[in-house]
Amino acid sequence: MKTKKLVYSIIILLLLLTGCDSDLLSDPNFSKDKIKFKNDIVVNYLDEVDTTSFVESIDNIKIKDSNRNKDKNIITINNYIIKCPKFVADKCGKKELIYKLGTHDYKCTITVKDISAPEFVLEQDIYEITQFENFTLDNIKIKKLKDNLTKKKNIKLNLDGEYDTSKLGTYNLTLNAIDENKNSTSKDIILIVYPTPSLEISAHSINLKINETFNIAVSSQGKGSDKITFSSSDNSIATVDSNGTITAKNSGSTTINIKCNNGLSTTMTVNVEKETSNKTNNNKNNSNNNTENDNKNSSTGSSLSNPSKYNKYFSGVSISIYNDAYNYAEKIISEGKANGYTLMPDGKGYNVSFY
Repeated sequence: MKTKKLVYSIIILLLLLTGCDSDLLSDPNFSKDKIKFKNDIVVNYLDEVDTTSFVESIDNIKIKDSNRNKDKNIITINNYIIKCPKFVADKCGKKELIYKLGTHDYKCTITVKDISAPEFVLEQDIYEITQFENFTLDNIKIKKLKDNLTKKKNIKLNLDGEYDTSKLGTYNLTLNAIDENKNSTSKDIILIVYPTPSLEISAHSINLKINETFNIAVSSQGKGSDKITFSSSDNSIATVDSNGTITAKNSGSTTINIKCNNGLSTTMTVNVEKETSNKTNNNKNNSNNNTENDNKNSSTGSSLSNPSKYNKYFSGVSISIYNDAYNYAEKIISEGKANGYTLMPDGKGYNVSFY
């Protein structure tokens, strides 16, 4: 009888014990495979670490985010409470973390590595230079450069992409920043090579009659060469409009200022001749030599009977084309084939007309 009571007591005690934590007694492999961790865990150096995220399952039951409490470093699921370690990733290398379930410890091995690329900010990402000007890494202005592990002085910079400063054009380049652990980041850079600035005009000094006009032919290159402004130092003598057309107003001399947005400027001197009446000239000629004047008028009359037949169009807008048109007009005048001429551009060339 006493033996039976002892057996019953032992059975009840076992039932009570197993009822409190049946898995601890029923699972012979409890300390080996109760908890499953993720494989090949890598933590970035100095990153904040949530050790609850490393546990994948318990008893083949997948751990959900709702089971994790990273503030308290515990995982709760069914009747289980897993205590997770606190960890600071302030040293690189392999680390062993200890997780607790009841009285059992579970080990999880992780690797702390520097996997963050350097951070950098450029002051500018578009660079403009003139032809043949030197361009290297030293020309690139960096506002901010840092890395979580590598010192600033040890971060390597290199420039990818082909460019030739002797050739005009736009080049797309890439600036790379690489730390000591081969982590890299990059930024795009645009390099624009402009022609060397220049500014040329068709003439630096001209003579006009009152009400006569003259268009300034301009040739320019370089950044901003498409914007040119004109101004006259004395509008009472001669004016100039935004297209470079000069109009003579009164006798005298003035300076036309030509300014290009490429940084260069030049000037043109305009001399406006005084008006002379035909009557005065004729009387003077008659009093000096009537016979000679008659002969000259007769000769001139025959040669100037149709000056418009010498009109000519020069195709092109370069300075050399303008000079060809100008030289042609002066030649016709010097040969006495016309009294005067106009040289007018039309955007595609120059039209020389005689009268």
